[in-house]
Amino acid sequence: MKKNFKYFAIVWFALLAVFNVVTFVTPRVIFDIDRFEQASFWIAYAFITLCFFFQLGTAWLVCKKDDKEKVFLNIPILRIGYASLIVSAIVAVVFMIIAVIPAWIGAIVCVILTVIFAIASVKAVAVADVVGAIDDKVKEQTQFMKLAVADVEVLIASATTAEIKEEVKKVYEDLRYSDY
Repeated sequence: MKKNFKYFAIVWFALLAVFNVVTFVTPRVIFDIDRFEQASFWIAYAFITLCFFFQLGTAWLVCKKDDKEKVFLNIPILRIGYASLIVSAIVAVVFMIIAVIPAWIGAIVCVILTVIFAIASVKAVAVADVVGAIDDKVKEQTQFMKLAVADVEVLIASATTAEIKEEVKKVYEDLRYSDY
């Protein structure tokens, strides 16, 4: 999963770079409004940048697991992260460039997107945990049945009479073909 985080981080860095380049390369004065003199511009810029870092932190927390099954179950979280990053970058660029629209609205929209990303990530983590717990329970039950079948095989081999051997074979067949 650490490899997946590396890819996520590359996309994250690229989008953050594009956001910053577009924000600061675009002419400073648009529609006779100097964007950089507006306090709301810098507040919005700070909030949007914090949203980007929050998304990176959330992705890191999700990706730090090494278990392959957990990796598989956490793939939806990375997809949510990618979608959130792309939408946040587009919204941020639009709101930071068009000075007529108050920049604080862009900050609020990005914060809302980040909260939606966090909620979706928590839901995906919860689903992954539930599925992982069910998988662990199934493995435990399967292991129990395998051990029981092995014990009965030993009993078959150690049976002293044909009658006992036949009865133990019935138990063996029931265990071997059970759905439990």
